Amino acid sequence: MIFLFDQEPPLREAILKKSKDNAPKMEAQIAKDVVPFNFLTPMRIIRDAIFGVGSPAPVVVSEGANTMDVGRAVLVQTEHRTRLDAGTWGTIGVVLGYCIATVVACPD
Repeated sequence: MIFLFDQEPPLREAILKKSKDNAPKMEAQIAKDVVPFNFLTPMRIIRDAIFGVGSPAPVVVSEGANTMDVGRAVLVQTEHRTRLDAGTWGTIGVVLGYCIATVVACPD
């Protein structure tokens, strides 16, 4: 495969199309009021709270496979360096350290 800087790679186009197709499906799932609530209900509440804050965006720290996976899709961050999670290796126990570092780096 040859990568050309003046063209969009076909894989990127396919991923963007799939993402666009999935967005309404995810939004429909998030919009449901489920009692007792499911995993997506708190995500919607947190997402709406993040949108309500505006700029500067709050730093979101998440841990746990489901929380990170769904959070990346639902808790859309609009500013760089405002999402912290356990990353590729799924390291457990990073949240407390991340929270302390966030308060030190962004005291406001």
